[in-house]
Amino acid sequence: MNIFKGTLVCGVLLLNTACSSIPTDSLTNEEAVALEGKALTYSQYDELPDFPAQTALNVQFGLLGVLSAIESGNTILENNQISDPALDIAKNLAKGIEENYDVNIIENDKVISVDAGLSDVVAAYNTYDYVVDVKTTGWGSIYYLEDWDNYKLSYGAHARLIDVKEKEVVVEVQCFTQPAYDDSNEGPSYEQLENGEGLKKEIARAVAFCVDHIVAQGQLQNHETNQPVDPLADNH
Repeated sequence: MNIFKGTLVCGVLLLNTACSSIPTDSLTNEEAVALEGKALTYSQYDELPDFPAQTALNVQFGLLGVLSAIESGNTILENNQISDPALDIAKNLAKGIEENYDVNIIENDKVISVDAGLSDVVAAYNTYDYVVDVKTTGWGSIYYLEDWDNYKLSYGAHARLIDVKEKEVVVEVQCFTQPAYDDSNEGPSYEQLENGEGLKKEIARAVAFCVDHIVAQGQLQNHETNQPVDPLADNH
């Protein structure tokens, strides 16, 4: 992880994919037909963004507070061996595409640079027809403004379905979520973030939301039986 990777204010303080606006590109009927019988895999990146764990204390100290939050958050990830949520999102999306469009998922263990562009992704997975490419764009934890003892997770991801042979993106969707509980006491304490219990629970909620959001916005369900997907009711 790199403390100064990307723009500090946008990537660390806001933790919001709105920092870069990417238009949604949904699957067309023609593109859906082309999927049938094809080989599908998913990407995996070699680095995650920093994870600022913001508290009511460290936010009072400007840049020093940001650095402290990042150091604390990255330590939490390392101590609990937290893996990239983007890989879970990609695998769930691939499974759904397999079920809806009769593709063949082929697992792989190839890891690519977080700085890889479209041409690099295509080159890395050139033995497949399609690749589900999901990258974590930002994440971190922040206390409830009305309850400094409990926390919520911010998480953002950028998802693409790439036609490897044509070297083009056929589906592209961004996801940002900061699920909050109506009763903030249901949110994890800082101790539960530190021991991994609360953090893993909140990451699972974010993954579930992003999978549903990407499927709905990217129209990745069978076009004949496509049903809207309801996001988490408590997402804010």
